[in-house]
Amino acid sequence: MFRKIALPAAFLLVAVAAASLSLASSGCAPQPAATPTATSAPSPTPTPGASASASEEQQPFKAISRGTGNQPARYTVRNAAGRIVYDVRSTTVVYDRASDGTAVATFAKPDVTFHAKNGLTMLARAPEAVAHDKDKSVTMTGGVHAKTDDGKVLTCDTLTYDAKHEQIRGAGNVVLTNTKSNQVASGQTLVSDAGFEHVTLSGSP
Repeated sequence: MFRKIALPAAFLLVAVAAASLSLASSGCAPQPAATPTATSAPSPTPTPGASASASEEQQPFKAISRGTGNQPARYTVRNAAGRIVYDVRSTTVVYDRASDGTAVATFAKPDVTFHAKNGLTMLARAPEAVAHDKDKSVTMTGGVHAKTDDGKVLTCDTLTYDAKHEQIRGAGNVVLTNTKSNQVASGQTLVSDAGFEHVTLSGSP
C-alpha cells in the first residue's frame, strides 16, 4: 500500500527523474511532463551494514506525470540496436516500481506510434494501455483503432505489442482494412509486424 506524502515541488521533480532513470536502464525512456505529482511508500528500516543506496533500490516507488495538449507525457522504448520500436504520448502516465525492481507504466488515452522495420509507422489509439519494463511489451485495451502510413486500418478489442519479436497481436473483433484497395479481412485474432507485411488472421469474425 502507498500513502500520499505532500512533497515540495523540487523533490517531486527529483523523484520522477529517479523513476525515469530506472526505466531507461532497460531501454524504456519515459519523459514526464513538467508538473508531475508523486506518492511513495514509507522508507524501510535500513538493514544493519547495508548501504542507503541499496535500501532505496528496494523501495517501491510510484510517480504520476500529467501532460497537456501541447506537451503530453511521453514514454519511448528502443530495441537493443537503439532504434525506437514504439513511442507513447498520453494525458497521464503512472510509473509504478515494485520492491523487486520491476516497473510498469499505465497510460490514460494513449497515442502509441509503432515503428516497423521497413520504416512505416502505425498510430494506435485506445482508452488505456500498460507497458512492462521487463519485456518492453505494451498492451492497449478498451477498443483499439490503428492506422499505418500507407492506409491500412486495424480495429480490435485489445492489442499487444511483443517488443522482442516486434510483433503486433490483436484480439477480439479484429478487422483489417486496406483503404487503398478497399480490401477487408476479419477474424478473432491477428499476428503481424507493425507494417502489416506478414499477417496471420484466425477465428471467425
